Amino acid sequence: APVALAYRATAGETQRWKIEQVLRGKIALGGMPQLVVLTLRGTMTETVEAVRPDGWARVRVRFEFAAPEINGMSAPDTGAPREAEARVLRSPAGDARAADGDRATGDALVEAGRVLGGVAPLLPAAPVRPGESWSRGRSLPLAGGALEGAGRGTFVGFETAGGRRCVVIEEEGEIGLGAAPPPEGLK
Repeated sequence: APVALAYRATAGETQRWKIEQVLRGKIALGGMPQLVVLTLRGTMTETVEAVRPDGWARVRVRFEFAAPEINGMSAPDTGAPREAEARVLRSPAGDARAADGDRATGDALVEAGRVLGGVAPLLPAAPVRPGESWSRGRSLPLAGGALEGAGRGTFVGFETAGGRRCVVIEEEGEIGLGAAPPPEGLK
């Protein structure tokens, strides 16, 4: 039977997720395109601070990352932040936006990844069966431009973790500039 997937938050609830994000892209070095694969691994801890009557939850999100890998090799320590924290509002469908008046601490890329990177998967609008997929998109305004994200989720099935029945979702997606910001907008 089809299953309606939705986030159901309870104030005070804390969840810790193991995450891995793999970003693939090309850069030109000396006119030759080179494939670059950046892998980030770490944990995300979410604490639900409050739940509104419409199901949207105010969530404190904390990321802790290990040193990144570039093309399978550990990247040198550049002193870039490996921790970030922000508060988001999350809908039952997985849509997220920065909570009013809150700014993320840590790197701006982590902020973009938090909103666009699929850490909290966008869920389907209609019930699905194991093996079924759906597509969703996100947009993040950026200094006069925008980052656009598109993702495809697949409901794999269920597994038991910590004595609870959990949904397993695989998600892949892309992030790119939908509209380029003016050069003076980038820092």
